[in-house]
Amino acid sequence: MRPDRKLLDWLTDPVGDRGLSFLTGDGWQRLSYPALADKALSYASLVRDMGIERGGRVLVLHDTGPEFVGAFFGALAAGCTAVPLAPPRALGGRDVWVEHAGRVIELVRPDLLLGADQYAGLLADAARRSDHRCVLAAEPDGHGALPVQEPPEVALLQFTSGSRGSPRAVQVTGAQLAANISSINVALGAPDDFGASWLPFYHDMGLVGCLLFPIVHQVSQRLMSPSQFIGSPLDWLSPYGGGEGQVMAMPNFGFDYVARKVAAPSLTGMDFSRVEVVISAAERVRAASVAAFYELLRPFGLRWEALQPMYGLAEATLAVSGVRVGEIPITVAVRRQSEQIGAKIEILDVGTVDEPGPSGAELVQHVSCGVPLRGVAIKIVDDAGRLLPPGHLGEIVVSGPGVAKGYLGESSTSTRFTNGNLFTGDVGFCHDGELFVLGRQGDSIKVRGRSVYVEEIEEAIAATLPQLSDRTVVVAGTDATAPTILLLTEHQVDDVLATRALDLLRSWVGDEARVDVVVLARKSLQFTSSGKPRRSHMWQRHLTGELPGVVVGQQRPDRAQEAEGAPHVDALR
Repeated sequence: MRPDRKLLDWLTDPVGDRGLSFLTGDGWQRLSYPALADKALSYASLVRDMGIERGGRVLVLHDTGPEFVGAFFGALAAGCTAVPLAPPRALGGRDVWVEHAGRVIELVRPDLLLGADQYAGLLADAARRSDHRCVLAAEPDGHGALPVQEPPEVALLQFTSGSRGSPRAVQVTGAQLAANISSINVALGAPDDFGASWLPFYHDMGLVGCLLFPIVHQVSQRLMSPSQFIGSPLDWLSPYGGGEGQVMAMPNFGFDYVARKVAAPSLTGMDFSRVEVVISAAERVRAASVAAFYELLRPFGLRWEALQPMYGLAEATLAVSGVRVGEIPITVAVRRQSEQIGAKIEILDVGTVDEPGPSGAELVQHVSCGVPLRGVAIKIVDDAGRLLPPGHLGEIVVSGPGVAKGYLGESSTSTRFTNGNLFTGDVGFCHDGELFVLGRQGDSIKVRGRSVYVEEIEEAIAATLPQLSDRTVVVAGTDATAPTILLLTEHQVDDVLATRALDLLRSWVGDEARVDVVVLARKSLQFTSSGKPRRSHMWQRHLTGELPGVVVGQQRPDRAQEAEGAPHVDALR
């Protein structure tokens, strides 16, 4: 296998004894790479027969399955830009999806809507909401193969999750995709059997990391939908337990879900010792979450050395950094009060995820996201963009061959993409050459100059209030009166639990912030199509009084302290 393969090499030289397997009602159904290549070339012929010229944009709407693979690579093989779109169930229903898809069509202005038959009516409704007119097509029927063309400069329009607002279309070139996929291959030790994935194809981690990577390098991979994973995480684990697959990959909430839903007796007879890499990415890595996952699987052969936390984002194609294969990730215990932009982080102890350091009310544990991938450089800067020395907290800035061209429809001079540098909006620090990520700048408030990150508060809640470890989201912002923390939960909260929650939140923000503990009805929490909390959306609903719920505990700022500290309280960035 060549270490650096072009994106479409596999279409003209597919490996016959490898392929993709899809979970169906009858079990895993395998399609070889030659069969998938034929399907992709048939889709490419359909695209050209519909009159779509090179450089056109093709919106792809298919569920997890071989038709998505065919449509996506068919668009590329026809010389067009592929635009994956989340299916309706990922966004909560027909009306919400039609509105969302209409906005996507208005922004992207695709030449072709390529979707499954079942979505034809929805796509037509979405197109009518836009003033843009385009062609609608379904699956190919009798279309022959088409010679493979090179993808256009922008091969992929990858939509961000929209956790901080409306999703944006990241412009990713074929060269950036190939470079990032190659770097991932090196970082993972060039596996020859990937494993199984339930991550959605419309999300960067699911698309680039768990679909394009195994296809480009023609390694075996098993694929299931997120709903199949939620229905039976054991179906996802079983191939690994049977000795098939070397790489696991999912966000932190997946580790929590497996640990909660899978009982150890159901793993009897399984052996996970062949798993070489367990990737935790896409959201903050919690030591307690991976510890619970390992407590379940270690008796069945899973090794701590396999754990590989990674950091990445769609604006960098996908992967930026990762723990080296075979090394147990390190953890650092940090004094909470030292978490101030531009300040030196006070590290009190260094441990590993299997033997973490001390814990306490004033300490925060951070898990390493490893070292930069091949060709990637990471810098930490202050609020003015000035370079900070190692060990200081600031914004993470990334450069390298995977950094995207920018956002579609936005100025090329966007402050996030400057001279080859990507200003990520994430906050972190480097220690001994490794990156530690705290959270999003926009998901924090400042109290007396110190930043408070909602991800850290959520981690503390999960550790000390297990009754609220799931279906609970913390939202931060500044209203007309004071910095505010909202604890939103779908669990029932009695007076005792409300008091404990308030005490915990007060330990983070003191008496100067407004704090509300709010009980919502089931399914009231809002999430993006990739499963991230829509914190900005929920904050705006709070400001307009549209957030339904019952306040079961609250703290109002101490006015004297608030006035005294006013110069130190900044608005949400």
